[in-house]
Amino acid sequence: MGGPPLFAIGIERPEPGCQIAAVVNEAVSDALQEAERLLVERLASISLAVLVQTLEERRDPVSV
Repeated sequence: MGGPPLFAIGIERPEPGCQIAAVVNEAVSDALQEAERLLVERLASISLAVLVQTLEERRDPVSV
């Protein structure tokens, strides 16, 4: 994606000598990459026009 990570969760201190930690860290990393891909895909499908329309529908009518 070319930017900073979307999620600020993950592995703080990798344990290079622990095989269990390596497998768990890989699974967590894979899950976070998939979640980021799905979120970016979902957000890309939402247009600014749809957001404006939703905002207008939710706005309270202005009393005059």
